[in-house]
Amino acid sequence: MGRDLAALPELGAGYRARAGRLEDAAAVAELMNGYWELLLQARKFTPEGKRAMFDAPGFDVERSTHLVETAAGKLAGYVAVLDTDAPPVSPALWGGVTAAHQRLGLGTHLLAWAEMRAREAIARVPDGVRVAAQAWIFDTHEPTRRLFESRGYAPRYYSLIMNIGLEAAPAEPIWPEGIVLRTFREAPDVGAVMAADREAFRDHRGFVEKDADAMREQWEHFVANDPNFDPVLWFLAMDGDRIVGIALCAPQLGDEDSIGVMETLGVVREWRRQGLGMALLLHAFHALRERGKTVVTLSVDANSLTGATRLYERAGMHVYRQMTMYELELRPGKELGTQSLT
Repeated sequence: MGRDLAALPELGAGYRARAGRLEDAAAVAELMNGYWELLLQARKFTPEGKRAMFDAPGFDVERSTHLVETAAGKLAGYVAVLDTDAPPVSPALWGGVTAAHQRLGLGTHLLAWAEMRAREAIARVPDGVRVAAQAWIFDTHEPTRRLFESRGYAPRYYSLIMNIGLEAAPAEPIWPEGIVLRTFREAPDVGAVMAADREAFRDHRGFVEKDADAMREQWEHFVANDPNFDPVLWFLAMDGDRIVGIALCAPQLGDEDSIGVMETLGVVREWRRQGLGMALLLHAFHALRERGKTVVTLSVDANSLTGATRLYERAGMHVYRQMTMYELELRPGKELGTQSLT
């Protein structure tokens, strides 16, 4: 499917658009940190992390990113479309405009380009299957919300950013009988961790079964290239030789070295409601506190089908911010994503 770039909303005088390049990673990270500093008081993105994203398997940075810069070559706006999943039923849009260049039409131009690029995913999705572009935004950022709604996007899901302070020691974990805890350093099997993640998250709202080989290639890329990956902070709950629960943590949020991150917490269905999720969570809190972290943060579906939000509240976490996933249907059809427990 071709792109009619001439149909995009025009940029004002003094701006020009171009495709992104690998060497733009540092400037893009700085641009995105502007949003997070304003709305979350944290710098989530690093040049190394953005470079790992741009260089990920299946992602073509020149084909899938669009930048707006000033005549002097300073980055003013950016958007990326991630449709590397197979099938790519929900192309993800990520981007922003720097504060100094907002309300000048750059966001409209970038979003229009992203929608055009996202429609290219339709050709790789089976006939009759629904395809929708998705973007997460902070509820408190009114200009972004208005932009998306003006282009026909509607809220679909809600996510909570939850935090806990680690000034006091967390409760001690109580492990279910038969569980042995290991770290990824002790059992460095990407395929086994990925399989446990897929099994645990089949009950997550919006989960879509994806091509296993492509997924494994992406996991291996980020294990090798993510600057925040630490194998000692990937905790694996073992039932014999099988991973039945995972707590995958990062030692810090971007360059905020006082904040630890619970990136993934999951328990396979038959081991739920036996205390394993809580034990993994508390163990992770202790491990991050021992490293000097004063806060742990995570994000969770506000209406989690498995009751994850209640688990985090019982562990002492509180809601810090809410995000909304806005969606634009690109093609109607059968919904592949999980919508309820069966």
